[in-house]
Amino acid sequence: MKKYFNLKKIEWGLWFLIAFFGLVYSFVAIIKHLHFQTGLDLAIYVQSFWSYINLKLPRVTLYPTFGDLAYADHFSPSLVLLAPIYFLFPDAKTLLILQSFLFCLGAYPIFHFAKDNTKSKFFAYCLVLAYFLFFGTQFALTFDFHAATFSAIFLPWVFWFLFKKRWKPFFILSLLTMGAKEDMSLLMAAVGGYVILTKRNYKVGFLLTFISLVYFVVVTKFLMPSFSILSAKTYDTPDLPRDLGGWIGVPFDSSVKIRTIFLSMASFIFLPLLSGWFILISFAHFIINFISRQFSGRWDIYLHYRIHLASILSFS
Repeated sequence: MKKYFNLKKIEWGLWFLIAFFGLVYSFVAIIKHLHFQTGLDLAIYVQSFWSYINLKLPRVTLYPTFGDLAYADHFSPSLVLLAPIYFLFPDAKTLLILQSFLFCLGAYPIFHFAKDNTKSKFFAYCLVLAYFLFFGTQFALTFDFHAATFSAIFLPWVFWFLFKKRWKPFFILSLLTMGAKEDMSLLMAAVGGYVILTKRNYKVGFLLTFISLVYFVVVTKFLMPSFSILSAKTYDTPDLPRDLGGWIGVPFDSSVKIRTIFLSMASFIFLPLLSGWFILISFAHFIINFISRQFSGRWDIYLHYRIHLASILSFS
């Protein structure tokens, strides 16, 4: 028993920080909820989880679906993983608590990856604090429950298994990430491209990239529109640039975008710029969020739109 459970090897400081920030973010989110400062997004997922625990398809009566399946707005079948816990504690606050603690658990792979590669516990703890205190983390975990934030829960584990070359859990978690929100498949395609470029595993890289792109097309062009009957919104792929220069210019054609990139990198003292090919995953995130001119709300640092960068930039 001692071989598998050695109290001396447990990083108590790390678990204290995970518990502390999980409690802090849960507390702030719940206080906001009790003071009527949560809104539409949380209500949508409360209705969805009511459907799950009653073995029904998640039809939501609110904007933008108005009775259609929630998947007409965001395709998030991975959310079903939380349904057993919500069945035991059917309350909106359950979703806020789960969101905070599951995201904070991502500090575990970040800490161990940093410690193993730098041989410095001090640097590893600094990186964990940067992960917890990043503005993307703060806005997302004190905002409503959302599929975007839920999808970010998987990313630290995806990257950790990638660098450890544990391809089976890497692939499974990549699929769960795609299933958390439809546009995460584009980010996972970028991760697959990174695997190819760094020659870590050609087979896994090409397979992940192929599955991710096919998944995105099938979900956004066929499945989600088929769920939209009463919906006020359908998933609309924005007009894409037609040349390489247009793609390169996407993150830099607005002062808001430039500020967001600058503040994101500054939060990690610009070290991610030294991460080699891995920096492409950061810019994939920016392009995915910046490509739409019709939805400029995704350009700034607010709400849940920067949550994925917490783990991307930590590993960078």
